Amino acid sequence: MSGIKTQMGKGMKWTGTSTAIITIIQITQFGLLANLMTLAEFGLTGIIAVIVVFAQIVLDLGLGSAVIQKERVTHTMLSTLFWLNILTGIAICGILMLASPLIAAFYQRE
Repeated sequence: MSGIKTQMGKGMKWTGTSTAIITIIQITQFGLLANLMTLAEFGLTGIIAVIVVFAQIVLDLGLGSAVIQKERVTHTMLSTLFWLNILTGIAICGILMLASPLIAAFYQRE
């Protein structure tokens, strides 16, 4: 039981460290972008970031988590998942391209 606790402790340390590093990098990135961009450009970047994150959530569809939960994963399953993700990504890209005039109108952009 102590072996599991030790592994869990190490995993928590690594996860915490990686989360802290990612957070520091993101804060630094936003600081640099704020100095390089105008307020309008920075706001537009924020709008785009929200749309991209939403698209990433839809793209995942929980299929990656489902594969991790499977006891046996075949090459066919992985191949199907790969192509499904590719096709879903292309579809989301197309939808965003078609919806871009509506998104721009919503945010009162050209």
